[in-house]
Amino acid sequence: MPEQMANLCTLSEALGITRGDIVAFSGCGGKTSALLALAREWRRKRVLVSTTTRRAMQEAKSGDFLYTMPEQWAAPKAGRGVHVAGVLRAEKLAALPAAVLA
Repeated sequence: MPEQMANLCTLSEALGITRGDIVAFSGCGGKTSALLALAREWRRKRVLVSTTTRRAMQEAKSGDFLYTMPEQWAAPKAGRGVHVAGVLRAEKLAALPAAVLA
């Protein structure tokens, strides 16, 4: 491994993200890529990924588990991995209702 690569840290380390943190991204460009990169880093734990806008189903299916129905939100699978949740609208995944996250 080149010496420069040995000093690189993960995105979680660079942002100071630790277990139990709630993370949100805003701005223009790179949010979904950053979100999915973080989810992959934490895949060996249990990660919930959602959106405040709409995501293409191809992006939503990048997780290990996909929840699109209210009964699924109430009883998610207990397994480790990336859990993607949202409301299915017009072939896209939209934000979870605020009451679900409370």
